[in-house]
Amino acid sequence: MASWGIFPKYVTGHSSGEIAAAYCAGKLSREAAWRVSYFRGYVSSKQSAANGAMMAVGLSGPRLEKHIESAREDLNGELVIACHNSPTNNTVSGDEALVDSLKELLDADGVFARKLNVQNAYHSSHMVTIAPDYLSLIGQLKSGSQLATPHRVHMFSTVTGEEVQQEHLDGQYWVDNMVSPVRFTTALSKMHARATGDKSGDSNLHIIEVGPHSTLQSAIKETLGSKKDQPGARYLSLLKRNDHTLDVMLNTVGSLAVHGYP
Repeated sequence: MASWGIFPKYVTGHSSGEIAAAYCAGKLSREAAWRVSYFRGYVSSKQSAANGAMMAVGLSGPRLEKHIESAREDLNGELVIACHNSPTNNTVSGDEALVDSLKELLDADGVFARKLNVQNAYHSSHMVTIAPDYLSLIGQLKSGSQLATPHRVHMFSTVTGEEVQQEHLDGQYWVDNMVSPVRFTTALSKMHARATGDKSGDSNLHIIEVGPHSTLQSAIKETLGSKKDQPGARYLSLLKRNDHTLDVMLNTVGSLAVHGYP
């Protein structure tokens, strides 16, 4: 995108997607981003002590919490809301036995619940045991080559839900990113509010998902669709899982062009 002269004004990232967002915003150098990403995968592959799982659920947080309480009645262990994806979609994480128990309850009530194809219970206490190793392996994140953006890029953190004020994000931030809940709904809402405020009501906003698939499309549209008092935003993605052509990427760039992106 940068090689085509396309640079974001605002970025946020879901879970490890924050590593790419931080690079875009100049909060991590290219080399530091590689380091943070590589060692996250490395320590996660060593996490074999706990039998963890994750599951996407089509319920709001308060309603999901009630089902979690019911699942905990017969079993002890870890089961938490790990990712706040949209007002009515959340991801739970924890012991696989508890996740399976919750799925049975949700299936019985006709609620959407799909286990994710992951080996670890990210964003739960399961990851605390490998956090010290991760922090140690990351070490000091030295400055290096950064994305040469023509303007400041504002990053909104899904760890804190707020705009990142620091010029540089250290190793502890990335440990928190792996262990803490993903506050995507909050970060996206605040990013959108800032963008619409900066543009003084201009509705010509585009949100582009940078990833291997349009995974967050429904979550983004639902979250921003609930902001009736603010201008909307067009959603675009760069890749789609079953489309091996350049069509998705070229259509996205074409949409930017016809809407006046310089």
